[in-house]
Amino acid sequence: MRIADIMELTGASKATIYRWMDRHPTLTSGSKLSAVGESEGALPGTTFPKPERKEGRIVIWNEDEVLEWWKANEDHIGRHPEESHIIELPYERYRAAMSYPVEIHEDEDGNRVVEDYMASVTKTERNGDQVRIWFADITDAVLFKIKFA
Repeated sequence: MRIADIMELTGASKATIYRWMDRHPTLTSGSKLSAVGESEGALPGTTFPKPERKEGRIVIWNEDEVLEWWKANEDHIGRHPEESHIIELPYERYRAAMSYPVEIHEDEDGNRVVEDYMASVTKTERNGDQVRIWFADITDAVLFKIKFA
């Protein structure tokens, strides 16, 4: 399995994948390790597999090991791009959302509430007249689309 395949599977960047390998212990790290190379007390499957070989400039991972690691960790590490909360808006509407003022009001209990619709945006990408907008939460994505679409 090549790095591009792992990036597509996990939705993580190349740098993140290499950080996963560096951050997690290996058998040669000198730390207290279990028989499978993980720190004592570490959750099973937290050690990202190391590449098994190099073919010229291409690094190859064992596909079964990577898929097993992803299956054990996909719920709490990374985010697959297809599972992200993404909406698309025309650029003009996105510009209107960017210039929309922050709303400050009080709730029923008298607590101050600040509503900043742009605070929920985690990433944007412009493609011609359309803007793709990523959100950490589906509720934020829906509220944003209702407000500005």
